[in-house]
Amino acid sequence: MRARVLIVDDDEVYLDGMKELLEEAGYEVFLATSFEDGRLKLRETVGRRAELIAYDRPDHADVRASDYDLISIDDPATLKRGLARTLGVRVVVVKRRELLMWYNVRIHLDRVEGLGSFVEFEAVISEGEDEATGHERVAMLAEALRLRDEDRIATSYSNLIEAARRAV
Repeated sequence: MRARVLIVDDDEVYLDGMKELLEEAGYEVFLATSFEDGRLKLRETVGRRAELIAYDRPDHADVRASDYDLISIDDPATLKRGLARTLGVRVVVVKRRELLMWYNVRIHLDRVEGLGSFVEFEAVISEGEDEATGHERVAMLAEALRLRDEDRIATSYSNLIEAARRAV
């Protein structure tokens, strides 16, 4: 099975060119002309296969749903060059993540270069799990760690890095 790639842009000429480039590199390519509130990131982790992640998550501090697709990438260097050449690089997030699990909740302990340390809870709602239970478990963890509602951040690490750059 070939690796899959999703390309999102409103320029159809660009989409056609990127599709041709990536198909020549052996990828199965999916095209979209709008992403609305969606996000796209290339995750490279030492010792693991790279992933292109297409996701949709609103920017607000409340507990919120995140809908995503993971696309396995066999040749991230070629994809990164092609994406950088055509879309540019908005920001690079360098982080060290420790991942813990509690029931269906992923606990991310992140140290983000230039920003500091963060905790993120991700309740994975799959078959046999319900959203209410996920919310309860996240609330229990937040209470156990004495995390306050006002400590929540509403946006992504990349947005925080960009805001810090503008402030300088």
